[in-house]
Amino acid sequence: MLCTILVKAYSTNDSLSINSHCNRHPFLFPAGIMNAHTMRKNNWMLSYRYMYKSGDTWLKGRQNISRNEVLAAYDTRPEYMNMHMHMLMIMYGLNDKISIMGMLGYQYMNMGMNMKHVIHHQGQDHLHYMNSQGLSDLQLTGMAKLWQGITQTLTMHAGFMLPTGNIDNKSRAGGSLNGAALLPYQMQPGNGHCSFIVGATYNSFFERSSFGMQLSTNQAMGNNKFGYHMGKEWQAHVWSLLKVCRFFDFSARAEGVYTGAIQGVNRLLESHSEPSADTRNYGGTSLTVYPGFRMGNAKGPLTFFSFAMEYSIPLLNMRNGIQLDLNRQALISIDYHF
Repeated sequence: MLCTILVKAYSTNDSLSINSHCNRHPFLFPAGIMNAHTMRKNNWMLSYRYMYKSGDTWLKGRQNISRNEVLAAYDTRPEYMNMHMHMLMIMYGLNDKISIMGMLGYQYMNMGMNMKHVIHHQGQDHLHYMNSQGLSDLQLTGMAKLWQGITQTLTMHAGFMLPTGNIDNKSRAGGSLNGAALLPYQMQPGNGHCSFIVGATYNSFFERSSFGMQLSTNQAMGNNKFGYHMGKEWQAHVWSLLKVCRFFDFSARAEGVYTGAIQGVNRLLESHSEPSADTRNYGGTSLTVYPGFRMGNAKGPLTFFSFAMEYSIPLLNMRNGIQLDLNRQALISIDYHF
């Protein structure tokens, strides 16, 4: 009888321990991880996420190339690009195993460019600027907990990207830098078509650390009104968090991304004008590590808040065609769980 009582007590404590770990989800993931967990029934999570990307060097395949090599192939040469994305997410637990999530973002992008004929005639750089901003595509996703062990969980997510973002933004300076013209693919805040998202996440939780893996894909479901769609994308993530104290964790994440080339072409764009107007210059493979930290699980008024940040360290970039290397990236997330 005593043995039976002790076994039941031990099992109950283990169950409570894993439930405690697994339901502290907002505080157990790096800033760049989404769709990785479910919520308790009737629980909510509000989240703000910020992503910054920038670059000013050129890649052809894996090799850095000079700015003159870019001008030899195109009429204009982007010198740099900055992208800022602000995202708002809301998540709700339908029950202890199934949750739903919606996320919408706002993007601002700018690019500085030089024209071939200006450089040749004046003998010096003279920057012109392209700017674009607007809502991104809406993401609607469902998460389901497929399995939960003593210290592990397996979760699946599936959903859609809906075309709420513009794909016909124009530049005040224009693609030819004379009058308004349609901006290239990279400078549009939306894709203009629906996409299907699906993936799976494995998590293992320990007393002072956690480990996770996620595999996901984003597949276009048809062309947009201009007759093209973005290439398929596969992402793989591996991460770990190490607890320093009750409310502070160090995080480390490795990310591998494969992106296919754009399918189709927007015939309103002049592909010879600049690299980002040419569909041959999209897609590739990258491997990046993200050191970071997460703060959460504090007491008092910050009990239900968490803050996380990551910064990118690129290990491998292999690009199709000629592309700006957007190798500087920072991510921030602020979550409120109630």
